[in-house]
Amino acid sequence: MAERTDRRAFLRGPFARTGLGVLVLGLVAPLLELLLRRGRAGEGAWRAVARLDDLREGAPAPFAYAVRAGWRTRKAHGFLVRRGGEVTAFRAACTHLGCRVRASKGGFSCPCHGGAFTLEGAPSAGPVTRPLERLEARVAGGRVEVKA
Repeated sequence: MAERTDRRAFLRGPFARTGLGVLVLGLVAPLLELLLRRGRAGEGAWRAVARLDDLREGAPAPFAYAVRAGWRTRKAHGFLVRRGGEVTAFRAACTHLGCRVRASKGGFSCPCHGGAFTLEGAPSAGPVTRPLERLEARVAGGRVEVKA
């Protein structure tokens, strides 16, 4: 005959441990969300990265800015391309595997797998199939600002 478990023993066993785990998770989850949200602080903010007068027409100009990632700060890299009074900003990450692209004659190149992009960010050689990611850019008061 099977041993019978009474209700109190059942509640003290795995059921109680599961309930305690759910309670702790319910208390910890908002704290984790707050920490993760804090790591994204400043994302989407306009950042001055260059002076318009310093950019040569049709020549990629590198820029970098600080990004908070949790409790650490890292540098993000990009390129600006000036066409008259308009400026286009690109993230400096190859769309193939994320390697940092370099400015090259007539565009950008990826040192990892030989990918290449035009000055407009369109793929032109190698294994890349998607264009470089564009960032919002504007000119305000003679300064180029990027939203990143």
